[in-house]
Amino acid sequence: IDRHLYHELYLKAKGNVFKNKRVLMEFIHKRKAEKSRTKMLTDQAEARRNRVKEARRRREERIATKKAEMLQAFQKEEEE
Repeated sequence: IDRHLYHELYLKAKGNVFKNKRVLMEFIHKRKAEKSRTKMLTDQAEARRNRVKEARRRREERIATKKAEMLQAFQKEEEE
């Protein structure tokens, strides 16, 4: 646990929030699970954003090459 969580737990323990050690440990485990879950979700969202951004870039490149090829074909037709 980091020092911020430790300080919060220390104050709650001094304020008689936790009835016994088991309740304190359950709270710690719950908080750690919540923290890991949020980290996992943010990592997944970041990966999804990167994947979508890369797909968008590839799509724009593909469209740009198609457009360039069509312009070249059109110019060749006009020359003939």
